[in-house]
Amino acid sequence: IDPWIVAPAIAVADLADLKVLELRTASRLLRDDNIAPNHLAELAAALGTLEVSSGADRRGRQLLRRSLADPTENAWAQAEWFSDRVGPLAHNVPDSVQRPFEALARRFAHDAKWRDATLYARCWLQDQPFSLEAAGFASTCACEAEDWEAVSSIIDAGLKAHPNSAGLLNNLAYSRIESADLEAAAELLLRARQVPAPDETRAVLIATEGLLLYRAGKPDVGRARYRLALEAFSRLKLEENQARAALMLAREELILRLPSAEGTWREADAFAMRARTSAVRHLHERILVLRKQLDQGLRRSYPTGKLAVETANTLLKDSDPFLLSRS
Repeated sequence: IDPWIVAPAIAVADLADLKVLELRTASRLLRDDNIAPNHLAELAAALGTLEVSSGADRRGRQLLRRSLADPTENAWAQAEWFSDRVGPLAHNVPDSVQRPFEALARRFAHDAKWRDATLYARCWLQDQPFSLEAAGFASTCACEAEDWEAVSSIIDAGLKAHPNSAGLLNNLAYSRIESADLEAAAELLLRARQVPAPDETRAVLIATEGLLLYRAGKPDVGRARYRLALEAFSRLKLEENQARAALMLAREELILRLPSAEGTWREADAFAMRARTSAVRHLHERILVLRKQLDQGLRRSYPTGKLAVETANTLLKDSDPFLLSRS
């Protein structure tokens, strides 16, 4: 009889891949005009999540909109989380919502305003310092903003609560690669290999290893890593990850002016056209700008010499990084 209890019961059952037993109760509660909208916000959001996850976008959108009649911070954040899939559900966060940091971070990320997204995601992490999701989201936004100092401080905070997070270690390694500190990146990736991680994260780590190998002067091996990651993302049905990996691979090939660059770019362009998220669109636009710059004679150089080769060889000692044998 309590929507505040029924809502998390539905969410937990969904996370555990169990049959949701509270659907009839939830429907009855949502029809009860004696219950204030704020008390039904989390319940409507939980049901909306179920509908969208099962492919019923229209019904899910209706429920998520209902959750915003007088939302809690969690209901608002949930609606923003689905905005890439079902479109924006509202324009302004009501003043009644307390600590709307996650919702605002997701809103700015949806609009590819990465510095603003990073700011609010850091507030979210400060509000919930033990949240791995907050640390991961904040560090990803900082990576998109190319604010490598922010990436380091965010991940330092996240690793205090989650020292064995392969995802956080990956994001920190990525920032080190982009900062030309290949040796530190290799150490982080080797550390990430040793901790448990879901297959999605393992595939992301392979792609990051591919990036490092390109920067270390071993494009053939780097390309093989990226191809392995792309196959994994395809098998896991992760279109956004697949598009991002294809775009990153194309970027490295274009920068090095490899013979395979144009074919790789066409493949990545096709992946990007099918992806709907702002992060993929933003990356695609940035690479389009880079292509024009390269056509105009821009040159990019990466660290070379003994250190780069040694870094690459450190990773290559393990020829079977994450073959997703459990999939």
